[in-house]
Amino acid sequence: DPKIIIWDATTMQQLKVLKGFHQRAVTSLGFSPDGKMLCSVGMDDYHSLAVWDWNEAHLIASTRCSPDKVFDVNFSPFNPNLIVTCGVKHVTFWTLEGPNKIKGQKGTLEGLGKIQTMNCMEFPAPDITLVGTASGEIYIFKGNKLLKFVDKAHPGGVTALWSPEKGGADVFSAGSDGILRRWKMDPAGALTPEAEKIELKLPGEPAGLKARAITRKGDTFAIGTMTSELITVNLESKAIQVLLRGQSNGETWGLAADPQQQKFITVSEDKTLRVFDAETREQIAMRTIPQLAYCANFSQDGKLIAIGMDLADMDWTRRTE
Repeated sequence: DPKIIIWDATTMQQLKVLKGFHQRAVTSLGFSPDGKMLCSVGMDDYHSLAVWDWNEAHLIASTRCSPDKVFDVNFSPFNPNLIVTCGVKHVTFWTLEGPNKIKGQKGTLEGLGKIQTMNCMEFPAPDITLVGTASGEIYIFKGNKLLKFVDKAHPGGVTALWSPEKGGADVFSAGSDGILRRWKMDPAGALTPEAEKIELKLPGEPAGLKARAITRKGDTFAIGTMTSELITVNLESKAIQVLLRGQSNGETWGLAADPQQQKFITVSEDKTLRVFDAETREQIAMRTIPQLAYCANFSQDGKLIAIGMDLADMDWTRRTE
């Protein structure tokens, strides 16, 4: 029975538990502008949308959303009754009309764009919704109609968008190219690229990190990535700080402690071997391996690591760090 748990962000005390509606999992959430309502999407066959009075643990309204996957849901900060969902071949604008009354209008492309996967969205101004697409454009909707679009904003796909909560000219985007970009929006809704681009690349890594969610406070962005990193980026210095690293894309199967040092290793279906410092709880080394891995162990002297991989293979790795 999937649950939604609301916590106090300061004290970390559990406030409410919402359950009884969603099936299999809850995949996306968003608070209303006043914080009194919560919208959520589940993983049932129709990726159903629910709207809650979370403080009363009361389900206000619900509806079937889409048979295809839904990747994002949120209230407009300018209209407490407007909710937008987007996902595979899907962007829908929902109006909450009252208890048990919610009406949806599909986004219309007006001959300008193409039906495709919509990864993310943001609300930079009243009646304006930005949607990041899998083919790299930023669609600009006025109401539920596509007004214009930015072509090739991020090769490989736009994966995250951000604008100030109360609206403003500054808009930021991130994508599969591992780049964070700044845009200026004019009163007519057009986006103009700024010269500023930040590559989300860590030392020693072959490519930039793909952002999945971005948020800003002052001159600092917090960014969650497709590969389970949580990083911060300073807009002035361009400095990147890693707050958290971990396995991604599948389950973590292998875990072993170093018999000689305060370290441990993990392997998983993301085809990586990772070494962690047990005292600092930080990742200190990583190596890509050729297949899915299901177990790992150290030799008694701690100099060798054995990894059991998919297709009945085994790999011996000599420690170098």
